[in-house]
Amino acid sequence: MKASSTQIQTYTNKLYRTGLSTYQASDFREKEKLAVNSIGIEYQNDLSDTDILVTNTHLNLKDLDQKELEKVKLIIHPNSGYDNFDPSIVRSLSAPIILGNEIRAQAVATYILGCFYHAFSTPPFSTSWDKSRSWKRKSLEELNIQIIGNGHIAKILHQSLSPHANQISIYDPYTNNNEMNTQANCIIMACSLNKLNQEMINSSFLKQLNEDCVFINAARGGLVQMNDLIEWLNIRPKAKAYLDVFHPEPFDFSMMPANSFNTSHLAGVDEQLDQRIINFVTKVSKDWLSLSAKDFDSRWSNVYLSKKIIKNEFI
Repeated sequence: MKASSTQIQTYTNKLYRTGLSTYQASDFREKEKLAVNSIGIEYQNDLSDTDILVTNTHLNLKDLDQKELEKVKLIIHPNSGYDNFDPSIVRSLSAPIILGNEIRAQAVATYILGCFYHAFSTPPFSTSWDKSRSWKRKSLEELNIQIIGNGHIAKILHQSLSPHANQISIYDPYTNNNEMNTQANCIIMACSLNKLNQEMINSSFLKQLNEDCVFINAARGGLVQMNDLIEWLNIRPKAKAYLDVFHPEPFDFSMMPANSFNTSHLAGVDEQLDQRIINFVTKVSKDWLSLSAKDFDSRWSNVYLSKKIIKNEFI
């Protein structure tokens, strides 16, 4: 990165990626390597003397060589989950950590919308003509929806559902500016996880919900006390849960009742995900190389992980 608009500092321009997720293609590393090589960055196999570190959801920064980590000048975290990171370590690093919330936001929102419409408006398909032509369902215009969280995904959901629903409430668990509507027809989780909101969905919360409430969680599994949710689903057969994340993972789906619809932490995955990750890593790295420190900060500081620390907890 340029130290200023007039003074250029030379770097070795080395990038190291810590690991891949199971959904990523076998040729992902080679494609990412070609992409970063094209902008003058060496793709290396270890952390030593690295300028740019690319992390994944499962990484704990404590597991890295701390002396080498201190040398890193930029950290790219092309994920939205960061509860494995330690706020005190994040604060101690001189390198900014860039979050990749934008990479999966649309995909996760689309997943949640799919669950929502499956719950409230799945067409009664049939192989023969139904003379009754009846369809017992709630009108979407009557629905009240509670979104817990106020980030990228929550904003997409609010924009998408507003034309259809009666009321959409946003509850930010980190500011508590709005009251929680526990009588909503649908509860959607769209917040991050920290020690303060861990297992916020528990028996005391669930017992306040309507007997036919729809609960959707594609955020973080640790937000939910799973045993309490299973018990609630068992005693509320009209209720439904759509779950993409669990604690722990992998989770034994045989434990889940019939009114739970489960997927394996794939809400943010689609056919273009690998390329979006590569594009993001390349874009951030290129800006870091070409922009002044001031201009880079201006462009990316809104997604610095350090900006999401309040009272030594991530929000």
